[in-house]
Amino acid sequence: MILPVFIEQVFVVMLSVVSTFLSSMVSEQAVSAVGVIDGLNLLFTGLFIGVGTGATVIMSQYSGRQEHDKADYCVPQLMTAMLAVCTSVAALILIFSGVICNFLLGGAEPAVLESGFIYLVCISASYPLLGVFMATSGILRGLGDMRTSMNIVIVMNIVNAVVSSVSIFLFDAGVWGIGIGIIMARVAAFFICMYVLRRRRDFKHRLRDLVARPDRSIQRMIFKIGIPIAFERMLFQLGRFVTHTFIIPMGTPSLSSYSVALAIVTVYELPATSLNIAGMTIVGMNAGSGDRKAAQRAAGLLILINSGVLAVLSLALIWFSGWFVSLYGLSGESAEMATRCVQMYLIVSPFLWAPSWVPGSLFKAAGDIRYTTVVAIVSVFTLRVTLGYVFGVMLELKTVGLYIAMFADWFGRALLFMPRFFRKTWIKGPVVA
Repeated sequence: MILPVFIEQVFVVMLSVVSTFLSSMVSEQAVSAVGVIDGLNLLFTGLFIGVGTGATVIMSQYSGRQEHDKADYCVPQLMTAMLAVCTSVAALILIFSGVICNFLLGGAEPAVLESGFIYLVCISASYPLLGVFMATSGILRGLGDMRTSMNIVIVMNIVNAVVSSVSIFLFDAGVWGIGIGIIMARVAAFFICMYVLRRRRDFKHRLRDLVARPDRSIQRMIFKIGIPIAFERMLFQLGRFVTHTFIIPMGTPSLSSYSVALAIVTVYELPATSLNIAGMTIVGMNAGSGDRKAAQRAAGLLILINSGVLAVLSLALIWFSGWFVSLYGLSGESAEMATRCVQMYLIVSPFLWAPSWVPGSLFKAAGDIRYTTVVAIVSVFTLRVTLGYVFGVMLELKTVGLYIAMFADWFGRALLFMPRFFRKTWIKGPVVA
């Protein structure tokens, strides 16, 4: 179960890494623009991930209870909910794209502003296609099928890399080339998802039935689980995004170093993130079947394994952090800041990443959603945002200051999650009717 999730997450992250890398081939201004807009993109996709996570929880708990007919009935309801959310968000962003770019990048160079507008239009226009993939992925994960989602993501990466490279290097399309690559990757994913859902033997729906008239009771259950998760992720990404805007007035070197360091450490996190995703399915199935002891054992083991994996990776990779940064072709000041941030991340994450991130994900799978939402919101705004301004702006530590604030956020989350984990009050049992 874990290996397909790991491979999938590698290729999910590669979509962003490829965009950052190709933007560095266009110009340093393009790197800065893509980095800022990707922060906004994460904010809105947090809403889609919330609905997708709701799909995983619902499907895993029905699967754990062996109620396959109910799981089957929920498939078109989940797809309908996701498309409604994605289409609404895409429409709003496209209508106000100029205003959004001026607000986010108004203090940057004109070339950065232009690149940001192009990239924002491309990624937001394809949100409904992305939503179909996220809904399908959440449904299949909840049923324990990690391999299909992995295969779809691999295809998305191939299409994105090929189309973007051809557009940039042969047709000199610049940032438009990066955006077109992302759109075509999501088009490919859409058609594959439609084929997969139509052909699966455990689903009884015809293709035209994959979007259904909303069932109030099912939609209420989807959003009861999904909205708190989406709200948490959106506010968390908003906090990250606010701290990112702190360094926009500091110039292109700070912006590009932040974007490159983030791309590198995201790849480093992949094994731990994969364990986290697979763990949600395992704990969700245990909670759905009422096996509380199995859920507690699985969660504890996942926290320990995550910390161990990150420790081994940090020891192996910290010596090569400067080389990884050099692959992005940054200038001297940008490269120095990015390298320092990557090294700090590799030192701190084995101690704080798992206690701050794994419990929250597993709590949600077991039905403990409200507590994780409150903790995440309080921690990100009282620690990450506030201290990010203090260290990054007031003390002029720039990108390094933002990373110090991020580590403080992790520490606060761990202090609030781990005592609850040991008290076992987070295992709520089945959350589906």
